[in-house]
Amino acid sequence: MGTYSAAQNLPDVIPPPSAKEQPFEVKMGLYLIHIVKIDQPNQILSGLFEITTLWKDDRLSFESQDGTPKIYSGAEADKILATMWYPDPEIVNQASKPSIQKNNLTIFPDGSIKYRYIFSADILTEFDYTRFPFDDQELRVEIQSFIYNSDQLVFLPSEQYTGISKLFRSDDWLAYPASVFAGFKRAFGFESQDRSYVLYEIKLERRTQFYILQIILPFCFFILMTTCVFWIQGTSIDRRVSVVAAFALTSVAFNFLVLKYLPSVPYETMLNIIITAGYLMSGIVIITIIILDYFKDRGNKGVWLLGNRICRLLFPAFMVSVWLLIYYIFINKELEIVYLI
Repeated sequence: MGTYSAAQNLPDVIPPPSAKEQPFEVKMGLYLIHIVKIDQPNQILSGLFEITTLWKDDRLSFESQDGTPKIYSGAEADKILATMWYPDPEIVNQASKPSIQKNNLTIFPDGSIKYRYIFSADILTEFDYTRFPFDDQELRVEIQSFIYNSDQLVFLPSEQYTGISKLFRSDDWLAYPASVFAGFKRAFGFESQDRSYVLYEIKLERRTQFYILQIILPFCFFILMTTCVFWIQGTSIDRRVSVVAAFALTSVAFNFLVLKYLPSVPYETMLNIIITAGYLMSGIVIITIIILDYFKDRGNKGVWLLGNRICRLLFPAFMVSVWLLIYYIFINKELEIVYLI
């Protein structure tokens, strides 16, 4: 038993004794509260989380007539925590030191302890945006102790305090229940020491309505409108080409306006290919107009008329088919994790 401080009635800061020389067990839960932003080029997610740690330290037991626990929060909780043993879990894949927003420490009469804190953190991710904007991602948060080995301390997942907070709101993402994995792995920088870890995986699915309604459909509309030139007769070739160019340039200007919504990554995404294909098809329309007018100038007006009639239906169907094919290819493409850090 440790010696107690007269001021706080708390033991010295040493680990609690473990039963039968087994590793000391600490239960842990993680809640995702909010996604603040995602830095896509640097693969960093900024979010608000809540961690709950539960353990039992008999040295902190006290008598209570009605079983009322001792509850501390804020600076008072920090002060008490500094005078007692604490497992001090660390997020392995954090990009910066977490900033604690709120905390709460509860000590029960039997020595059971519950410490909960809400914090903001930057988490390193392994997101692949190839299927953007129809992508879903796995947010992984791995927690270890950087102080104790696996024969001293074991983290166990707490399902009760794991999941997606009821306060979670995101205009960009849907979040699904977390999957939790626990185990041991070799400590970084040590060849003979294992550490206990808990890994939380949260599936995030992008909300596609905004991108479909505000980006994809307007862009496709502008490109499809270029086929209206095949319905225009008795107009010079330069006027017909200028109509196609006007719609193509409108699409370019539109894309500049929505550029901030596109992921800034060094590889092609589905949306990038859809846009590129649209520009190429606009070019094909212009080439087709020139070829058909060549036949007209050579006196083959029948070929010119037939070609225009065929293209009126063929080109819109061709464009839609190409975009659907791109969607099919990317959705069924085997993804590769892209490391950008």
